[in-house]
Amino acid sequence: MIGLAAVAVGLGWLAWNFIPLDPTVQAVRTAAEGAIRTLYLDTDPPAGHTGGPLPSAAAAALKDKVAADIARFFTPQLQARYIPMMLPVVDQIGSGFWDTGDISISWGSASINGDLALISFDEHDTVVRYTSAGLPPARLESTWNVEMSLIEQDGQWRVDGYRSDCQSGCP
Repeated sequence: MIGLAAVAVGLGWLAWNFIPLDPTVQAVRTAAEGAIRTLYLDTDPPAGHTGGPLPSAAAAALKDKVAADIARFFTPQLQARYIPMMLPVVDQIGSGFWDTGDISISWGSASINGDLALISFDEHDTVVRYTSAGLPPARLESTWNVEMSLIEQDGQWRVDGYRSDCQSGCP
């Protein structure tokens, strides 16, 4: 009996990790991850930035990328919320504080019904925070449980709702 249970668990693990995902689930995951990366990583300064304000051309390019990614991954309602919130962050680089870092995601469930989807996942953030005060950078780590609702519009999945709860290491 124990051997049979071990085989069942092993087959389940193989199926979970190696059977290709349904293309719609993959598309929803891609949009959700793109949205998270947009919110938390798009305002990272360009590689090699060592401090001080960004040159105006670099700041403009970063703002263009932020606005384009928000338009790609979020519904118009959330675009109206996030664009005015995110663009000023670029202006803080070198004169206030700015972050660099990375995100890893552990996927949970995805429920898709026509052009509506609900997806959950755990997001682990590693952030290095810099300040213009010349203090050594601080490394911050946190884990968040995230739920997103998405809508398919014009063949593209876009985030329509976003909720996260801190699990550990949160400010």
